[in-house]
Amino acid sequence: MEPESNIEVDNSKLEEIMKIEPEEMTAEEQAELFDVLKESQLFMPIEVTSSIFDNIENAKVGDTIESDEPFRFKPIAINGPSGKAIPLFTSKERMEEAGANVSCIAIFTEDLAGMLEQTCDDYSEVAINPFTTKSLGMPLDGFLNIF
Repeated sequence: MEPESNIEVDNSKLEEIMKIEPEEMTAEEQAELFDVLKESQLFMPIEVTSSIFDNIENAKVGDTIESDEPFRFKPIAINGPSGKAIPLFTSKERMEEAGANVSCIAIFTEDLAGMLEQTCDDYSEVAINPFTTKSLGMPLDGFLNIF
């Protein structure tokens, strides 16, 4: 599931702040980073865990897939410095730069924080734009404390 072009996601302000090296950030810039991150919608690579698509190879063009089962997914984790990390991307271009050609959803960081509070034992950090020229890693506790 590639990010759809009709999804309006503008993270230019977040990307601009991320250009500043963390050790060179002023307290004001760090506060602005957290404020912008709190309002962001990011692309999260996922693995679909619902069985809704189990027989999709037998579908024909124009078929409608219906199911009573809810759509379920889980984030695709990557290895971070302190354990499993959830990769998040600011744009389709950053996903392409990282070579992340996978299914994804656009998720508001506030919704992600709510989801992670329930599964926080599974992950230790979030990684924004991993494997790109400008990335940002954050311990999961620090990410959740923003909210």
